[in-house]
Amino acid sequence: MSLPDPIRKDINHLVKTDEFFSNASIVMPDFSWRKTPDAFSSLVRIVLAQQVSTSAAKTLWTRMNDGLKGKVTAKKIMAMSEDELRSFGLSRQKAGYLHGLAQAVREGRFDPAELEQLNDEDVAAKIMELKGFGLWSAQMYMIFTLARPDIWPAQDLIIRHGVGVYLKKKERPDLAQTIKFGDKFKGRRTAVALLLWNLKDK
Repeated sequence: MSLPDPIRKDINHLVKTDEFFSNASIVMPDFSWRKTPDAFSSLVRIVLAQQVSTSAAKTLWTRMNDGLKGKVTAKKIMAMSEDELRSFGLSRQKAGYLHGLAQAVREGRFDPAELEQLNDEDVAAKIMELKGFGLWSAQMYMIFTLARPDIWPAQDLIIRHGVGVYLKKKERPDLAQTIKFGDKFKGRRTAVALLLWNLKDK
């Protein structure tokens, strides 16, 4: 799937105007946009991606998606036992998070479809009400499902490493330094995050 136009334009701007990114040999085909249009399955994928490698998260998702015949819904998750969810490779904790998410949706306490109408702050607050969903999870949803242009996941370790490379620091910047770094790119921070994530694949 191709990059959404606003984010693509931001990346083009940064590659043309920022010395570091212009020297990073970045080309658009390097970017695989894993935007997930279905809100519920996107949240499921975010749980699967917590504290594991990208490849491990893809494996977990493939197992679950195949096991549920491509229909990962709240109803199907609720119908499964913890052991059935764990058979896909999930930890007991993540199985619990998925049951909590599915229950909140089924009971009407959480409606993923409404998130698109909210501003970034309110989207984060709504998602973080769910057990197992912190700020990083909310930010991943805003980037890869809502395609919001100014999301800065400063807690992400790869982002912090990338900031260190950008600033030519020997040690990885701490959270406060990473947040401050993002301030200079306000309005385009999603594009900066994608560029820094891209560096790890070089």
